[in-house]
Amino acid sequence: MRISTLAVGDGRRVPTVELDKPPTAATIHQLVRRRVRGVTLTSRCWDRRSSTLEWLVELEPLVLFVAARGVVPPIPPAALASVEHLDIAWRTRFRQTPHVSHLRNVRRLVAAPTDIDGPLRDLPLLTDLYLAPAPMSSLELASGMRRLEHVRLDLGSAVAGAPFSFDCAEPPEGLRTLTVHDCGIDGFSGIERLPHLRRLWMRPKDARSASAPLDLTPLGELRELRTVRMGLVTGPLSGVDALHGLPELEVAVIGGLEIRRRDETVERR
Repeated sequence: MRISTLAVGDGRRVPTVELDKPPTAATIHQLVRRRVRGVTLTSRCWDRRSSTLEWLVELEPLVLFVAARGVVPPIPPAALASVEHLDIAWRTRFRQTPHVSHLRNVRRLVAAPTDIDGPLRDLPLLTDLYLAPAPMSSLELASGMRRLEHVRLDLGSAVAGAPFSFDCAEPPEGLRTLTVHDCGIDGFSGIERLPHLRRLWMRPKDARSASAPLDLTPLGELRELRTVRMGLVTGPLSGVDALHGLPELEVAVIGGLEIRRRDETVERR
């Protein structure tokens, strides 16, 4: 048994234990006494004698990492009631996936959409979302999540390389950072509906080679934008002046274009 600390929101640090087998009653008592509120489930935290995770209820975890082998037994709803940070490793298999109605306090979620039963928009306090693999190359995955501040999408193999779409029925207007990996980049239509975006990181799966210029003009609507990074953009660019007009911009690296503000100076490579 190994105990460490994990930093969570509001500057708090949560004692966290890594378990690779079912804990004894004495171990649970010790963890409760030490106020360990973070749990990492690795290997097999159940066996033939104890094929259940009911013991999690006593720990009332604030942080829960699930990276166990085999088919994970149902996680008791009472063990999820206090969880604020839920991280489910890719390809984790559940006998019964956690339902959104049991995740009312989750603020940060790292998972594949198939790891959660029910629409993610029904998580009322969610501010940080990391989907891997994401099933579509679109911000529509975050539609209706008005509290979202940070989103990262790692596209699944079925949609990797597809042009990313910023169009969204109900955009997360409070979004501050957006990171998308393995996408395509064809334009920025719809991004103006994210007025508080500060950081935009996009990593295409392959180099963009197109005869039509990539129009940067929509980025000029993001008055709080500070950082833009996009690799593998090899085609021509248009609307570069829109970036120069952004009052908060510190760094923009888009293909062969580089803008860095140092005492109001601008550099290009």
